[in-house]
Order: sequence, then C-alpha cells, then structure tokens
Amino acid sequence: MTQETEKLPNDLEKVQAGRQTSAEALRKKTEEAEKLTKDMKKVQAEKDTLIEAICNPGAPPSQQICELEQLQAEVGLIRQNTGKQ
Repeated sequence: MTQETEKLPNDLEKVQAGRQTSAEALRKKTEEAEKLTKDMKKVQAEKDTLIEAICNPGAPPSQQICELEQLQAEVGLIRQNTGKQ
C-alpha cells in the first residue's frame, strides 16, 4: 500500500465525524428556528389582540396608523429587552 491509500481510512473517519457534527449542528439550528417560529406566532397573536383592544375601529385611518406605529415601537422594545430580533 502506498501512503495515499493508507491515509484513506483516516480521511474517511474525519469526513464521517465532520458530517455527524454538521448534522448535530443542523438539528440544533432547526430546533432553535422552530422555537423562534413558535414564539413569533405567539407574539403576533398577542399583537393582534392588542390591536383589537387598542385601536378604535371608528377612528380615522391616520389615527389608526399612529396607534399601530406606537404598537410596533412597543413590540420592538419588548424584542430588545428579551434579546429576540
């Protein structure tokens, strides 16, 4: 056997270990993404509830827009304080 063929099993082990590490990292990232998606849906539902509770349906559109912008600013602050972007 040449040196090149002797190195093949070692190289194969390295590649397989790298794949396993990559698969584990991908699994963790997928779990994080699923959790963030769930959190985002929860925040959206809370935001919708707040909009319904705060916005006056009979108000002129400019006032409704103002109220929505205020809500968006508040949601942004909440995200900053919780560390979620």
